[in-house]
Amino acid sequence: MPLELETLEPSSPHATAAQDLLDRIDTIKPEVRELTHGSKRDARRLGQIAAIPDAALEAVSSMVQRNERLMQVAGAPAEKMRDAMAFALAHEPVVQALFAAGRALAHTIRAARAEAGYSARDVYVMATRLSTRPEGVELIPFVEDLKKKMSRGKKRKTVADPPSATPADPATPATPGKK
Repeated sequence: MPLELETLEPSSPHATAAQDLLDRIDTIKPEVRELTHGSKRDARRLGQIAAIPDAALEAVSSMVQRNERLMQVAGAPAEKMRDAMAFALAHEPVVQALFAAGRALAHTIRAARAEAGYSARDVYVMATRLSTRPEGVELIPFVEDLKKKMSRGKKRKTVADPPSATPADPATPATPGKK
């Protein structure tokens, strides 16, 4: 199922370029043999097993190749084990390249947002100054609206609730005594 962009107008050149990238990513997926999606739980479960050193895997596959009983225990012939390891080794650089591209794209997006943010903040500061002058009185509603939209909301200190003022039970002593 291809991903779709829903946040920008279809006529936006950026939306078109981003949709083209998503389409190209979707065309790459079928090229990866047996591409699977897993949950975080699956990743944790597989992570420890996948961390077995290459030398140990090669030693096991070599032993499985020479011993019929171990081949039955392994559940797979040595050739299949070696093929799986070769697949993993060959595709690790691809994963690193994709993660690097993802980090670079995320940084590029942050930089673009920051560029727009700098301009918005400059406009807000200037509109605030101009709204204090008689000729800028029409900017006051705009400034007040922007002030609400640009505020991140102050974190309120949580004040501990004062102890409830319920009357004490006269049968209970005020200080605990020793038994």
